Amino acid sequence: MADGTNRVRLTVHGLDVDNGFVRAEVFAEKLRHFANAVKSADSGRNKSQKYSLIIRELKIGSADAWMDAKQIKRAQKVPVSPIPDVSGIAAAIQGGSTSFDGVQPKLISSLAAVASGSGRTHSHVEVDFGDGAIVRFDQFFEGRAERAKEIADGVEAEAPRWFEGASIGQFDGTIRQVDSRGAIVRGKIVLTIDGSELDCTFRRADLDSVIGNYEHRSKIEGIAVYDGLSERPVRVDVRKVTPALEGANILRWGGYLRRPTGPMWSEAI
Repeated sequence: MADGTNRVRLTVHGLDVDNGFVRAEVFAEKLRHFANAVKSADSGRNKSQKYSLIIRELKIGSADAWMDAKQIKRAQKVPVSPIPDVSGIAAAIQGGSTSFDGVQPKLISSLAAVASGSGRTHSHVEVDFGDGAIVRFDQFFEGRAERAKEIADGVEAEAPRWFEGASIGQFDGTIRQVDSRGAIVRGKIVLTIDGSELDCTFRRADLDSVIGNYEHRSKIEGIAVYDGLSERPVRVDVRKVTPALEGANILRWGGYLRRPTGPMWSEAI
């Protein structure tokens, strides 16, 4: 884990077709976009650029860089590190927030660019901001970042048909298709009620618990992110997996699963 408020760790994960290795131009591109995000946050917070990312450690044989935000210009007033701002905005995007008033659209665009190309030129990017704040930059993040940029730009969007935002939810289903690369692991929840799939993520620290209940019907609890385009969440950040009792009956939840309201169908399980 990264330590302090300035030190961050950026890791690019490669594709299976490349045997898990990362293409040099992809790593350079993602590092550049992340540096641009830090620069935008720095200029916004301190009125002009006062910090620059310094690579402290670059691991041989992997696309993994530890960096510090180092003050490069003197100022009468002690400038504020831009890293906490970048961390907070990235976490808000990942968490499905719909509040981005006062956030620079350029900063959001740079973060979206860190996520672009996921699944095509690389698997995904992870940034460890320290203190347990880890953000996964992938296709889901890119889509949420585009929505965040619209909000920051003040673009009048059509009112969502369904709930948009994040909600605590419980789901009856099984976890499958686990991709164990990185600190934020991705998988699929297959719902017991109708066999449909929900994208999900969970912390590597919980991997043993998830694998222990892999493809076993369970009660899955977490933070569900809704995009307003569907009554079902686009991703669930899994926090707890509890094996279901044998022979448990879920048909009584059918009415809740079909309710035309956002998070209620998941909260009722």
